Amino acid sequence: MHKRSSRIFALIATLLAACSHRASTTTTVVTPTKVSVLTQHNDNARTGANLSETCLTPSVVPSLNQRATLHVDGLVFAQPLVLSTGSQELLIVASATNVLAAFNVATLSTTPVWQLGQETFGIPGTVEPGPGPLGILSTPVIDASTNRLYLIARSCASTTTVTNCPQTVHVVDATTGKHLDSVVVAGGFTDEDGGTHPFGTDSQMNRPALLLQGGQLIAAWGVMTALPNERHEGEVNYHGTVMSFDINNLHAPPSFYVDSAHSFGGGIWQAGGGLAGDGQAVYFASGNSTLGPGTNPTSPQDFPATPLDQENSVVRLQWAQGAPAATPYFDDRPYQSNGNVFQYSNYNDVDLSSSGVALIPDTNVLVSGSKAGIIYAVDRTTMHATQPPLSAFHQRALPPGQTLYITSSGPEMLGSPTVWRRPTGTNDALLYFWPRGEKLTSVQYQMSTGTMAVYATSADLAGQGGGFLSFTANGSTAGTAVLWASVSTGSGNGGEPSFIRAYDPESLTMLWQGAVTGYPKFVLPTIAAGRVYMPAWSSSSASDILVFGAPACGN
Repeated sequence: MHKRSSRIFALIATLLAACSHRASTTTTVVTPTKVSVLTQHNDNARTGANLSETCLTPSVVPSLNQRATLHVDGLVFAQPLVLSTGSQELLIVASATNVLAAFNVATLSTTPVWQLGQETFGIPGTVEPGPGPLGILSTPVIDASTNRLYLIARSCASTTTVTNCPQTVHVVDATTGKHLDSVVVAGGFTDEDGGTHPFGTDSQMNRPALLLQGGQLIAAWGVMTALPNERHEGEVNYHGTVMSFDINNLHAPPSFYVDSAHSFGGGIWQAGGGLAGDGQAVYFASGNSTLGPGTNPTSPQDFPATPLDQENSVVRLQWAQGAPAATPYFDDRPYQSNGNVFQYSNYNDVDLSSSGVALIPDTNVLVSGSKAGIIYAVDRTTMHATQPPLSAFHQRALPPGQTLYITSSGPEMLGSPTVWRRPTGTNDALLYFWPRGEKLTSVQYQMSTGTMAVYATSADLAGQGGGFLSFTANGSTAGTAVLWASVSTGSGNGGEPSFIRAYDPESLTMLWQGAVTGYPKFVLPTIAAGRVYMPAWSSSSASDILVFGAPACGN
């Protein structure tokens, strides 16, 4: 009897220990706060920050795993958006074959809740001699007050058509997929000699994400190039263009602005990054131009010392009684002995518009980058630099006698900077950049002095596509911040294997990485309500949206 009792007590002890172990290893599930992502890079300031992420903290991120794969036809160049409405969390994806699809990611169903295609948006044409088709390229925008989604689609007679392809603004009910309205993009400008220049629908591409501000839908255009081997800007006559549409009177003629009225060029592309807005004005970076009538000058010495318009500049654009007024900042520092940075940047196609702009919270300062790897901090009122521009990237040696990377082989910065206004007490912001061929780098911006300096660098290098960044945190709660990156390790042309990664935003130590089957050119990850959404080019004519989740977030 004694032995039997001993065995029973031992068995009970074993069971209790097992139960105790199970309890200690059970994952505590946090219900993430639902959040909508209605515009590219999270907000109109283009900071890239989602400050309502309550679950994906640095301690949870390492447990991320792929939970679903959502398929869409066509290559995805636009950032996926999220609209949280009632029981549905709609992930809305636009592709270049003119497909717009919404998935209910609350259930992780792979069947779209609704989908619109070429019957609504038209047949996307090609761009000779590019691979095509190219229809919807820019990230749409959703009006939070009406749940109306706005996008621009290019449509042609066939998928092999190159010319006579109108671009159209479309309005869609984002909750139901009902098509509500559309208007063909048109307009133009008159030069100082009285010559008229209509909008070049076949030579200009709406690459920057759309902006919704003050009842206006604001869109921008550069030259019609997107992928390798397409037409280069020297082969077409185009102008960097911004149009502003009244969303309450969409069919009224839009306000029309060009940044290169005295020449051609000045394309606005920003690697897909949207124009930034502060409620009063919009801000963007323009590309290089011919800087005057006729063909390109043969040498930088032949360029004018200052811009005739707003080419190769960071620009503030405001509308006074409907008419656009632009104020530029350009880099006029001496460069070697026979020119300045502005001249050499134009001559060598090393422009500012590879990088968009972001507005630093709690300041009147914007930050921008460039193909040359130069970081600019600019006062939004005066449009003057708050400090000398910062050259922070040196993984490749400068050519002999050269003081800056004023060549196309430099540390090109692609897409808008990402900005973290650190919690109260630090009185600073960290700015994040990941140029091609360089290390992920943070730059500290001091609020009190308006100065910048390199803060930290990662151990790993990006490929030729660089890294496209997003940021999450639970407000100002300590220990919740995470920096996210879609990073190319190859050519950066799209389709090659790549990664999505998460980093500690202070040390830039990598916390986690997931494989992406095909690098989506210029697309950054979307993070909302405990999930990570990353497009991948699964073939030359299709994309997958990879959905990552963590057990602690109920995924």
